[in-house]
Amino acid sequence: MSKIRVLIVESHPPLRRLLSQFLETLPGIQVIGQAITGDDAISMARVAEPDMVILDSGLPGLNGFITASLIKDTLPGTCVVIVTDDDSEEYRVAAAGCGASAYVAKERVHHDLLAVIRSILK
Repeated sequence: MSKIRVLIVESHPPLRRLLSQFLETLPGIQVIGQAITGDDAISMARVAEPDMVILDSGLPGLNGFITASLIKDTLPGTCVVIVTDDDSEEYRVAAAGCGASAYVAKERVHHDLLAVIRSILK
């Protein structure tokens, strides 16, 4: 069985490392890259064609919602999971509007991310 190829896009280095370490422990998941900005994420996604992008909403430069839309325009089959500090209804609507498959609050990422990934992969 082939592994799910994941690109992590997170502006906060400790959280980016934590996400990468966590995902690498999961069977069937391969972290294929990490990016800090929306521009880098788009470039990396176009080259690597990940199955899933875990994307910070508060990126420097292009925010996560714009980045998600541009990735989905180029790679419509790629699942995008928005991870954010803001758990408001406004952000949930923005995540759905940009084509994200799921939305996870950073304060709950350690509880919810695995369930979200499993749900998307079904």
